[in-house]
Amino acid sequence: MRRMLRDASHRAYDPTQTLLHWHYVRSSELRHIIPYINTTDTIVNSAMPFELPLYKAKLGASFARWAQEYKDDPLRQDAWERADRVNTLFQEMDAFEDDSIVPENSVIREFIGGGIYKY
Repeated sequence: MRRMLRDASHRAYDPTQTLLHWHYVRSSELRHIIPYINTTDTIVNSAMPFELPLYKAKLGASFARWAQEYKDDPLRQDAWERADRVNTLFQEMDAFEDDSIVPENSVIREFIGGGIYKY
């Protein structure tokens, strides 16, 4: 979801394209990152508890649409599984529209905009 938001705002790349290429990204993670995760000196988890409700506000309608649109498309089963999984997760929470609680110097601002850093 971070990638979807960043690609849309910084690369003019539609979130649908990111969803349809998600399996390539995951495949690369499984080959080039996950096997070596225990060999690092430090692991940084930059996830914040307020991220998912913010992402629901920004992407929730898209995931709901994709979960329906790709449901019976045999060529889009990977996209459907991922969209349906996120859509189901989003249904369990309220969206949080107000991103003013996110500090301007937060790494999350790279993805949702409004940060002090220039890219």
